[in-house]
Amino acid sequence: FVFEGFLPNKSTARAEYLQSLRDEPRTLIFYEAPHRLLESLKSMLQVFGPERLAVLAREITKLYETIRQMPLGEMVEWVGENAEQQKGESVIMLAGAQPVTRQTIEIEVESLLRSLMAKLSVKDAALLTSQLSGVSKNQLYARALELQQQDTQ
Repeated sequence: FVFEGFLPNKSTARAEYLQSLRDEPRTLIFYEAPHRLLESLKSMLQVFGPERLAVLAREITKLYETIRQMPLGEMVEWVGENAEQQKGESVIMLAGAQPVTRQTIEIEVESLLRSLMAKLSVKDAALLTSQLSGVSKNQLYARALELQQQDTQ
């Protein structure tokens, strides 16, 4: 994990700072003051997206301690609808970015190729996929022919 402390007060500076952390693979930990909690969560939502897993730990070791884990999109909604969650000092923990693997890229390129093959010729689908992905046109054409053959079997 990496402890980041308090985020910048100003929304633009906060967004830029969070953007610099977008691809950090370690868990991110922040402190946040009650009057800025919702705005900080909204900034995180814009940068990290609604699916990033978040934990809000509020009033730790006190009578009204709350610890909740949910996707960031749900967290913003929950805190926004519940004024009690906007009281007291909070710790926000965000799951680290998931690394993009070569396998993930190959799956996404193949998915793009399949989608284009539904509307275009094999040749055009391979060419367009190559232009968008940077993968060799010949390699994609060969894969498109394999996929076409699998679909006809």
